[in-house]
Formats: sequence, structure tokens, C-alpha cells
Amino acid sequence: MTNAPLAPSPASRRKKLVLLTIFLSLPFFLVSGMLWYAFENPASTRPVINQRGLAETAPVQDSARFVPAESLAQGVILVVDDRTAAASDESPIYLASTMNAWNPADPAMKFSRDSDGRWTLALPRPFDGKAIQFRFTRGTRDTEEANDDASTPPPRTLPSVDVSKLRPGEPPRIELVVHAWADQKK
Repeated sequence: MTNAPLAPSPASRRKKLVLLTIFLSLPFFLVSGMLWYAFENPASTRPVINQRGLAETAPVQDSARFVPAESLAQGVILVVDDRTAAASDESPIYLASTMNAWNPADPAMKFSRDSDGRWTLALPRPFDGKAIQFRFTRGTRDTEEANDDASTPPPRTLPSVDVSKLRPGEPPRIELVVHAWADQKK
């Protein structure tokens, strides 16, 4: 008897080649199947801002009616309800965002108080179609909005807007709520 290694048979080599081919092509078929499913079954939900100012999913009624707020030529009007009543004429609300290098007291981003106690800021279209991120402040980083547990929330984004509810050229009113400020939780 000799101890020479046995050469694999042609049938054994074919079996290994078939298994290797199946193994290597499996990711292609999985990704193709997922893409086909995504195109054939469009998303039934989209992100929106809820009453607490947080993102949540909502059903899509007609996705052609909803557009990113940043894409509107007429700009947007932000309306803030300060549930803490901490904002005042001496400590007004500002918008710190990617548009103004996160300046917490940018005079161009200062809200004005309405007769109903809410704060309003008209934003013309300076976004160039790019999504913006923002936070509300009362003029400093120490007085920016906070979560109920005093932690810093992630930056906000503008929600999609239902353009079917707007007259031509009318800027949408996006209503948001501030529930807590960082300086009130210390």
C-alpha cells in the first residue's frame, strides 16, 4: 500500500464547483429580490413630526402631495409653542441650524412673539434644496431646548409638507413644540 493522496474525482470537483457557484451568487439574488420587492411595494409610511416635536412614522396617503419643506420656493414659517413659558422678550427663541453655523443667537434667526403667545419665524428659501438640521435656543448653548430628562435631543429636521393644502406661493406653517430648556433642568 502506498500513502499517495487520492485525486478528487471529476464528479466530486463538479459538486464543489456547483456549491461554490451557488454560494457566491446567493448575495446577488438576495439583493435583487429585495430591490424588486421595494419597487413593487412602495413605502406605506413616512417620517413626520409629532405634537412633541419628535419624528415618528405616519401613513402615506399620496406621496406625490408630500414634498420636503426645503424644496419649496416660497420658504416656510416656523411656529413654536413654548410649553414652559420660559421664553420672553428678554430671552427670545432663536433658531440655531446648519444654515447659520449653529449660531445660538443669530439676529436673523430670532423668532417674534405672536399675540397668542407662540413664537414665529419666516424662513425664506436659503436652503438651496438641502435638508437642514436645527435646534431652538434662547440665545446661548446653555439655554437650548432639552428633553424632559434634561438630555440634549438630536437635531430637528423639517418635515415633509402636503402641498395640496397650500395656495400657490403660500409658505407652509410648521408648528413645533418645546417641552423643556436645558437651563431649567439644572
